[in-house]
Amino acid sequence: MRRSGVTLTVAGEGPLGDAMSRAVETSNGRIRWLGRLEAGSVQALLRSARAVVVPSQWYENAPLSVLEAFAAAKPVIATRIGGLPEMVVHGKTGWLVPVADTDALAGMLEAVKALPDAQVSEVGQTARDFVLTEHGWARYLDQMRGLYQTLGLPA
Repeated sequence: MRRSGVTLTVAGEGPLGDAMSRAVETSNGRIRWLGRLEAGSVQALLRSARAVVVPSQWYENAPLSVLEAFAAAKPVIATRIGGLPEMVVHGKTGWLVPVADTDALAGMLEAVKALPDAQVSEVGQTARDFVLTEHGWARYLDQMRGLYQTLGLPA
């Protein structure tokens, strides 16, 4: 397995806690595990991040973690599975890697770290524009009105 020179900050908890503890112990300081965070702390962490990593191996539709990252104008590095490629457009709103390919993920982490700040910011802004357009209140209300009309209900 290839090791990246990137420092990762991991937030959250779950059934892989023991494995995460072992990874932190052997990472020589390259992995920080913060555990469960309150919403305000998550927002602060997002603001300080260069990008958000979503290395999912599960068929997710529209993960909240991606939507939150995009809303914070942060690009996402994600795996090419489920609905992720519909949200994370390679080179536009983030970058995609194959599922469970740790070498590809490490390479992408290094590549994004090496990109100019302006380019990463541009991808993050495109991601924010995407989430505001495709997942914002205006679109939601338009879709609900259309559904009501289809059902013959007053919109």
